[in-house]
Amino acid sequence: MNPKHLRFGLALVLVGFLFVFFVPVVYDAALVQCSDAFACPSNQAGLQSIGVVLFGWGAVYGFAWGYSASMAYWGSFTTLGVLLFLALPAGLAAVCCAAPEIVRKSLASRIGFTLFGGFASALSALMFASMLGGGFNLALAVLAVVLFSSGSNMVIYGVRPKLFQITTEQPSQP
Repeated sequence: MNPKHLRFGLALVLVGFLFVFFVPVVYDAALVQCSDAFACPSNQAGLQSIGVVLFGWGAVYGFAWGYSASMAYWGSFTTLGVLLFLALPAGLAAVCCAAPEIVRKSLASRIGFTLFGGFASALSALMFASMLGGGFNLALAVLAVVLFSSGSNMVIYGVRPKLFQITTEQPSQP
């Protein structure tokens, strides 16, 4: 099997996972329970993800409390929790899977790829800095290490992609 197809397949699976479980697109009228004809800002909006409908866990959107995602064995995440612990790492992994094609596409895509890696590295540095004053959090520390290593590799790959190529040429001997 072609490695390019495998990488694109993995990137599509990651993006599909995010869409199915964390994008509330299915309307459920049973979630909206109002006694009168007016809008109910304290009740749920009636939007849930495809994952909630099919598997019983995923994201639900509510007017009063906003976006929430219930995950099996992990409890419930808020919008920031889903973005920080699931969407950003999955998006970063999907972009890393398509890295060679992104970098070869154009100079603008290469710059965007490099800046996204720089953003991930800077975010990890902010995570470490926030733990200095507020106490150590293992989940946040692991996420920061993963983001820093992936982001710094993206920056290096975006600046010098030839460093990552395997050469099969033998050095010439005099």
